[in-house]
Amino acid sequence: YNARVAKDLKYGLSELPELLTTADLILADSTYNKEELGNLGFSNVEVFPLLYDSKKWAVQENKGIAGILSNSKEVNILTVGRLAPNKCIEDTIKSFYFYHHKINKNSKLWIVGHEIDTEIYAFELRNLVKKLLLDNSVKFVGTVANCELKAYFQNSNLYMCMSEHEGFCVPLVEAMNFDLPIIAYDSSAIAETLGDAGLLVKNKSHAEIAEAMNLIISDNKIREKFQSKAKIQIEKFSKKAFKLRLEKLLEANMSEGVSLKINA
Repeated sequence: YNARVAKDLKYGLSELPELLTTADLILADSTYNKEELGNLGFSNVEVFPLLYDSKKWAVQENKGIAGILSNSKEVNILTVGRLAPNKCIEDTIKSFYFYHHKINKNSKLWIVGHEIDTEIYAFELRNLVKKLLLDNSVKFVGTVANCELKAYFQNSNLYMCMSEHEGFCVPLVEAMNFDLPIIAYDSSAIAETLGDAGLLVKNKSHAEIAEAMNLIISDNKIREKFQSKAKIQIEKFSKKAFKLRLEKLLEANMSEGVSLKINA
């Protein structure tokens, strides 16, 4: 889709082994990334998940967007991330096709994310939307501010992620934060980040995924079960958990006799 970006990525990957040799300790934000570094021959790698700071959402949601989503009485499906090929947004669109045309026409799919350097892929996605007769039901939002993104998270009914490559996937944690039920494709680091706080699908059978979408959206018990699991899972990325991991990491790698205390 973009020869320049592909060239830069290949060049960066070729430099990575040399860069890693300069480090005494390498931190990976997921087991998946640790294994990838291991495949390059590096064993001095520790898993150190990202910190999720909910203070990001200490803003008032955009009332205009919130009003559009909440007052329409439609089912709102959300996906967030760059419009990049690895995100496989076409699979989200195809699953939504079956949900919208076969199960519930009163529904919309909101795609939030920029398309810088991936304009050709974004064009293909828009062309797919037209072919599937979803012009009025799939909305490409582009880049948004936190107050706008908060409005999408708070007023949607389901979060979708069909990505086939994620080193961590922050939007999954953000969806958990807003008690938004999740359906995600089981690839790369997705399962590790999501845990049992959402539905992991092993195959991209779009019609079956649409049925699962309908079940989660319409069944309060299933939705509440995922929401309770999400509250437990998100604690793994909390400030408290981050502090404990950092203390253990530093103590294990500091000189003997040196004391440590972290105030956070």
